[in-house]
Amino acid sequence: MAPSPLYGVYQSRWHFSSTTLTALFTVYAVGVLVSLMTMGRVSDRHADRRVVIVPALVVVLSGSLVFAWASSLTGLFLGRLLTGLGSGALSGVCTAALADLDAASGRRPRAAMIATLAFTSGAALGPLTASAALHLGVWPTALPFVVDALLAVAAIAGLLRGPWPGASRASSASSSPLAQPSWSGQFRPVRRRFIVACAVVVAAWSVGAAFMAFGPTLARKVLLGLGTGGAGLVAALFQVVAGCSQMAAPRLARRTTVQAGLVLLVMSMAGCMGALETGSAWCLGLAAITGGIGYGAGFVGSSRAVTEIAPPNRHAQLASMYLVAGYLGSAASTIGLGALTDALGLQGAVSVFAALLLGGVVLIMVSIRRLPR
Repeated sequence: MAPSPLYGVYQSRWHFSSTTLTALFTVYAVGVLVSLMTMGRVSDRHADRRVVIVPALVVVLSGSLVFAWASSLTGLFLGRLLTGLGSGALSGVCTAALADLDAASGRRPRAAMIATLAFTSGAALGPLTASAALHLGVWPTALPFVVDALLAVAAIAGLLRGPWPGASRASSASSSPLAQPSWSGQFRPVRRRFIVACAVVVAAWSVGAAFMAFGPTLARKVLLGLGTGGAGLVAALFQVVAGCSQMAAPRLARRTTVQAGLVLLVMSMAGCMGALETGSAWCLGLAAITGGIGYGAGFVGSSRAVTEIAPPNRHAQLASMYLVAGYLGSAASTIGLGALTDALGLQGAVSVFAALLLGGVVLIMVSIRRLPR
């Protein structure tokens, strides 16, 4: 997420369209999807999940360095692809690893909350670092990615210290043929709940992708004369609020969390339309805050559902499938927004997106009410 406030700099430097901008987000999603569809199954075959996590961090480190010294649009695409490949491998596997650590420690399960909070906090740190670098004029196109690279190095060093908790027990369980029942038999009873959880994360991540890709553009449109660094704070505000909302979400019933989040996502898009119509900075700020709360509530609620229904020996695989749905949805919405913006302008694109989101949310709400409690 670190490049979000910098895309205005890159666009002015290399003169590419909104469609090209969304293609950069799509390349990241492609990398994520390739990893998610392969690494979850690989991880479930190894008791020590560092076999996947450490190489993935090396790929993220490489992508950050490519981004830091990118001198053309090709460098941006390569950096996005590498970052997507590494992040995709980490997303589902780290959630499963946290669940393993919960089981090994005997504590109350907190994997879903920690995973979603870490994900969103990291997504907020990137735009904040980039916006600060832009505002201060301190290596704005390099410093955020150097920070990412240093964090990856620190994570690798920490992971390589000591044995993986519970590895021997997990190894003996995974090696037994009796511990590997039919996947189709395991999945059938939870299929409907899983599909609804995927639909929720698609809605949440679509709004999140819209703020990441077009939040700075929206801010400059509403607040004429706003600098690139200031415009990037809209994306950062969204992510900070999303992270904070996840601290409160686990205290609510899962259905309450998800349904409230969906309503807030629709309200957020309505706020963006109002901001474009009136030019109100307050309206735009409230839209980002509302969207962040809705994103956090929807994400943590649906993640908890997937964590609870996942068979123990298929945890990483089911988590990866869930994240695949989220990335596919966010990629499709970002591409669509870019094409609509080039064709209809920003206001028309936001209006169409808001209408589609409303229709999707209504269908999800009906589906949730039909699920057994």
